[in-house]
Amino acid sequence: YDLGNLWAFSDLANIIIVYFNVPLLFIGAHYVLKATEHYRQTGGESFTGAVVGIRSDYWDGKDKD
Repeated sequence: YDLGNLWAFSDLANIIIVYFNVPLLFIGAHYVLKATEHYRQTGGESFTGAVVGIRSDYWDGKDKD
C-alpha cells in the first residue's frame, strides 16, 4: 500500500492544530503567570477569577450544586 497521501493528510492536520494552539498558548500564558504569582504571594490561599481578571462561576464557587 502507498500511504503517502495518508501521511500528507496527517501532517496537514497537525499543522492546522498547531496554528490554532500556539496563539491560544500565548493568550493563556498571561493568566497562568498571574495565577502563579498569586499562589507564590499568598502561599496557596483560595483563588478566584478576580485574581486574573476573569469572571468565572467555577472559580468563584457558584456552580456547586
